Amino acid sequence: MIEGGNFSGELMALTLQSFVELMDHGIVSWDNLQDKFIGRVANQVNSQTSSQDSRSLQASLAILESLVLNSSKYTLVEQEVTLPYLIVHLQSSIPEIQQNAIALINALFLKADLNKRRAVAATLTSKQIRNVIMTHIIQMQHVGAEMAHQLYFLQTLLFNLLEEKMKKRLDPNDPEAREKYLNYEK
Repeated sequence: MIEGGNFSGELMALTLQSFVELMDHGIVSWDNLQDKFIGRVANQVNSQTSSQDSRSLQASLAILESLVLNSSKYTLVEQEVTLPYLIVHLQSSIPEIQQNAIALINALFLKADLNKRRAVAATLTSKQIRNVIMTHIIQMQHVGAEMAHQLYFLQTLLFNLLEEKMKKRLDPNDPEAREKYLNYEK
């Protein structure tokens, strides 16, 4: 029914919410989902229409997060939903959408290879995105326990990328590295 595109609005929202609830029981594998279904759900996330039902978006984000974490469909989800679409949802006035967007970002970040992680980290640590997180999530509302957990997890993923740099030995023959070290000491 979802693949056919027959539903929209409240009917689509209720169908997607029901699907999330059914899949949470773990009876059916997430790998069984067809690419067309995943594309339709991703379209819900990529849609920028003001008439979109927030419950539909929230359920779609949850479905995609579960797909990334519990199936081999990571590559498909990554191709269908890009970081700029998710960042738009961080600016939502609905905390659940923001939380699900951060959770999907975390899942994509976790499953990505090292080069993609670095690219995502560079985007997420840019001043513009940090400002979005600060103004639209942290300062605009009381951050609940689940949102705090998602932000902590994102922060941990970002810090883990720096661990390799931290453990790297200093080359005493590298004048640039020595200069940085001496400036740090001051």
